[in-house]
Amino acid sequence: MQGARVLCVDDEPAIRRTLPEILRLHGFAASCVGTVAAALAEIASHPFDVLITDLNIGQPGDGFTVVSAMRRTQPNCINYILTGFPALDTALRAIRSQVDGYLIKPANMPAMIAEIEARLKNPAPSQPIAVKRLSALLRERSGEIMNHAQSCMKAEPELASMALSDDERSAFFSPVIAILAEALDHPDPSRTNAQILDIANYWAATWHSHGLSVSRMITNFRLLRRAIYEVAGENLLIINLSYILPDLEQAGDLLLLLLQTFINAFQDLQNQAA
Repeated sequence: MQGARVLCVDDEPAIRRTLPEILRLHGFAASCVGTVAAALAEIASHPFDVLITDLNIGQPGDGFTVVSAMRRTQPNCINYILTGFPALDTALRAIRSQVDGYLIKPANMPAMIAEIEARLKNPAPSQPIAVKRLSALLRERSGEIMNHAQSCMKAEPELASMALSDDERSAFFSPVIAILAEALDHPDPSRTNAQILDIANYWAATWHSHGLSVSRMITNFRLLRRAIYEVAGENLLIINLSYILPDLEQAGDLLLLLLQTFINAFQDLQNQAA
């Protein structure tokens, strides 16, 4: 389709130089940026027919953030992920993000041009996107959040020596996700505070009996919070953006309250033992 507008997003300078030029030679109106922020600015200010975004722009999986923004803002745009190898977990996330296809690095340029032209001639009808609150996402993706968190925890040098299995880590931290979801859906400070006190006391007793440090719990919390934010970021397409900022703020406040309550309970046990 001559004159189709293509946005390319890639953090590799060589690709930013060559890919738009090749697309222009085939009649496309192509532009290219190298960061997520620049891509979001382009999406907000210019219409596009095709998006080609690298999977990893600065951070792994950033391409899904760009696709989510494009799908929400310009639902008729055709979205491609550019990647070296589409692993299974990446493919599953792509399905949820409604990516139209993969372009594999190093790209076969004639095949890529033919694929894009064929898709432009026969576009698939856009599907309405059902959005949901962060609380629903926490419930539906609790296992995914824990997998993210566990991977980071096992890779953290400070936590590597902790003899905890994946099941034990999940049993220890997954109740936090349930508490956050319930508090976001049905705000009841007295009930939430009671739940936080119960779990903080349990954690403090377990941590103290195993001779673990407060520093390790803080690190665990930091990684759990990061996992929640990463999963939320990967699913921006289906999150109700009208609530996302206050929901994330409330979730962050509850995590800090839980951590503070744990530290107080832990220090009380240390004082009693002194």
